[in-house]
Amino acid sequence: MLFLFKGNSLSLRLQSYPMKKIITLLTFLILFTGFNCENEPLEGDFALENDNACTEANTEVQVAKANYDNASESNYTELCNIYKGALQNKLTICGDDGIVQDLINSLGDCLL
Repeated sequence: MLFLFKGNSLSLRLQSYPMKKIITLLTFLILFTGFNCENEPLEGDFALENDNACTEANTEVQVAKANYDNASESNYTELCNIYKGALQNKLTICGDDGIVQDLINSLGDCLL
């Protein structure tokens, strides 16, 4: 915009910008807003799939352990192998601090 004074009157003359300047300004504006976003971490509690899988593995171990504790001579090997498999599954999914591997080792070959 350009203001011109002629005598006692004020006239307003619009100055036209070439299209190239407008496109350049718009391009910089888009690039600036597109690359200026901050990468903020999400806040809150989010359940992870591994947490759910680990919970299920723990439940599986508890059930298998209860069955193993009540095993008879006729089903001992089968229930021991099921318990051992549940422990190995828990070890794979949840990780181990050494306790799970010790339990697996203590079961041996599951033979009476």
